[in-house]
Amino acid sequence: MKICVLRSGSSGNCTFIEHNGLRMLLDAGGMSQRRLREVLKEIDLEPENLNALLITHTHSDHVNYSALKVCEKCNITVYIHEVNAEVLGNIVGSKLMSRIRLVKFGDTPFEIDQKVQITPFEVSHDAPKITNGFSILDEQGKSFAYAADLGYFPDSLAPKFNNASIVFLEANHDLKLLWDNPRRPYIHKKRVAGIYGHLSNEQTATALLRVFDTSETMPLSVVLCHLSQDHNSPEIAIEKISEILDKEGVTIPLNVATRHHRTDFFEL
Repeated sequence: MKICVLRSGSSGNCTFIEHNGLRMLLDAGGMSQRRLREVLKEIDLEPENLNALLITHTHSDHVNYSALKVCEKCNITVYIHEVNAEVLGNIVGSKLMSRIRLVKFGDTPFEIDQKVQITPFEVSHDAPKITNGFSILDEQGKSFAYAADLGYFPDSLAPKFNNASIVFLEANHDLKLLWDNPRRPYIHKKRVAGIYGHLSNEQTATALLRVFDTSETMPLSVVLCHLSQDHNSPEIAIEKISEILDKEGVTIPLNVATRHHRTDFFEL
């Protein structure tokens, strides 16, 4: 299984996954149809070659009208939690929803084209209805876990990431940069730092330690996602998280997914 984070951040989120002929996107938001095609060309891929779009939640930086129009034109199957389907229909309109191939999933594992097994899990975020993270498993037992929008990381969430070969986890903001920003109103800062907002670097480091402590095997790599443009940077995120992990004797490769450039491919 190969994974590449094409874009990550409040301006758009899109991750490409390929395995045994299955080519799918995990989220595709914040971009026009033309821009989505341009981003896919960075990995020499046309939308017509995609089989599936898997949606975490209905905020526009994760799925929007343009993404669903591409799915309609290219016959790409859209996978969404059953309680979010109506919300998405209200956003993009029933006419477009009726023209796309839609598969609704619930809270139990399901398969896509008998290629990968998807285990959804709910995370705390302020999108309508449910926001999902996912653990994605191939037939060889290798998996990765992904959660990019969540306000806190309870102990009960750690097992969802256990023994994943790669962990994709939000590291949205530096607390000091967030609270010291004079251009952002208090209500915005409270929302971002709240339990339905986004993880800080410190929260992400603590979450990773919980995952490592409850796993039998360590991941090959961690990919930090959904960094704020105003309140974080790759350098700050890596430095802060590494500092906390180092104090606990943990050394692991940290990578960063950004809003302007794709990552390298990660292979399981």
